[in-house]
Amino acid sequence: MKRIFCLLALILAAGLSLRADEYTLSDTEVLSGTATAITIQQTASVNTNVKVVGVYVYCSVACTVTLERSGTAATTTLTAPVATSPGYAATTLTGYINSNVGAGTVVGQAGGYPVAAGSYLALRFLGADGSSSVNLRRGAADNFTVKVAAISGTAKLLIDYRQEAN
Repeated sequence: MKRIFCLLALILAAGLSLRADEYTLSDTEVLSGTATAITIQQTASVNTNVKVVGVYVYCSVACTVTLERSGTAATTTLTAPVATSPGYAATTLTGYINSNVGAGTVVGQAGGYPVAAGSYLALRFLGADGSSSVNLRRGAADNFTVKVAAISGTAKLLIDYRQEAN
């Protein structure tokens, strides 16, 4: 009986050490013929697994949304991503709203995703097995950006991501 209890305790401890904490970065902008972007970014010193769970965008007028990764590092406007549940460790990533990130590699649909006026775009990248098709490179400076092309209207952007300890 002691062996079974010890084995269960080890399995539980191993599972807890692999827990993924979830965070969001969001922004709402009223645009007047301009574009906007939000970026999550990590430095090379970050040694965690970062998986993009999903992207959600609302536009009050028709807009085009593009997703990019590994762009030139953003430097403005810094903001903190928010944990989705209490008790999560502080994220090691930085967030940028109205991001000035440089061009990166397009992820997903070439030419972007069209969003009808007053509609939402919801893209989910996390599979049932917990894997993501969009990950930041572990131990490397990397970023992921959601961009809305120039519009005159309101844009709401959100990136949902998981960060796993070693």
